[in-house]
Amino acid sequence: MSLVTLAACMLLLACTDSGRADDQDYQNFLTLARRAPDEGYTMYWLGRQFEAGGLTFTGPSVSDYGLEDPGSVNMSYDAPVLGGRGGVSFQIFLFSPAAWHVEEAAGRARLPSNLATKTVTVAGHSATLTELPRTVFNGAAAGFELQADLGGTFLRVQATRAGSPTPGAAQLNPLIDEQTFLAVLQNLRPYPQ
Repeated sequence: MSLVTLAACMLLLACTDSGRADDQDYQNFLTLARRAPDEGYTMYWLGRQFEAGGLTFTGPSVSDYGLEDPGSVNMSYDAPVLGGRGGVSFQIFLFSPAAWHVEEAAGRARLPSNLATKTVTVAGHSATLTELPRTVFNGAAAGFELQADLGGTFLRVQATRAGSPTPGAAQLNPLIDEQTFLAVLQNLRPYPQ
């Protein structure tokens, strides 16, 4: 086999493996979507992609280890930036009432009481929006966390500041803007709508 043929095969294999990984993460999401009713919650999603701040976020992706906790899902939507040399991830967590109780008991559902919160509406449900502590980035918010009971399915979404690879460059994550964050979440809907 020539070096050119070998290089072409390796490139094809790399592309195929990458495509399979992305496809596998989506197949994991579909597996959990089928299991969700039996595990006591409704699967919500934002479709296969959405736009925010000039970035295209694709997903939903669930890694293989995300299949292990019955009654919950941790999915992400990811957007490449800087020509594919990095990216921004948007995490969405869904829980059945039983799984949410475990989160509360372990203290993972609690935010410090000294953080600014307000009540907002997301996808027709009342939600609590919490501004995460300010950072050294010009006193800007580090991001937001939103928690809501979507009629027996508990939701937690967090958007946090993503570091810039270039000092002084613009923030990479458009979802740390409150209006953008809430506008994206207005499109949250039960799967497969």
